Amino acid sequence: MAYQLSDRLNAHHGTIHCLAFDNHGHFLCSGGDDQRAIIWSMDTKSQFQEFYNRDWGAIRCVRWLGEDDVGRKTLGIGCESGVLNVYRQNRHGGKFSPLCSINLDTGSVESMAFDRPGNCLAVGGEAGDISMYKLQEGEGSLSHLWTTQLPASTNQEGDIICDLLFCHDLYSLDKESGTVKVGVPMHPFPPTNDM
Repeated sequence: MAYQLSDRLNAHHGTIHCLAFDNHGHFLCSGGDDQRAIIWSMDTKSQFQEFYNRDWGAIRCVRWLGEDDVGRKTLGIGCESGVLNVYRQNRHGGKFSPLCSINLDTGSVESMAFDRPGNCLAVGGEAGDISMYKLQEGEGSLSHLWTTQLPASTNQEGDIICDLLFCHDLYSLDKESGTVKVGVPMHPFPPTNDM
């Protein structure tokens, strides 16, 4: 099977670090060096909404955090400055507004994974730290559950967590060594009903 270029979405100035489609494929979010995250409508192949703050630094990761009971989508944006921003639609199909923002003390937000059944957001940092937050649906806030430091590979201060994935356990991928680590020792995950 051969692929052909069908459309081009132009708006970023510089490197694009991350892309994420929502669960239904209606929206694509991109983030890059230009301190912007852009939501694209895949129906119209056009820019739907843009988020920019020169203090964020590069956008390192974006993650869709599911939908609420009335169909409003939620989006997480992780920044090089250590800021994690969460946005939610005002109404189903509408624009996104800030829901909450937190600052990580450990540096850049490199990766995120969301466990919908448990409503938990795992955040990986540039120093090998992983923090777990609970997204409080009614309040629209993130409650910190725990933080841990993954053991460093030989001759390193900490692993750069370049990707996280929930699949009954939490998996992390070390950017430097390519090592996949399963679970986070000493920190049980909140119970989920997805098994």
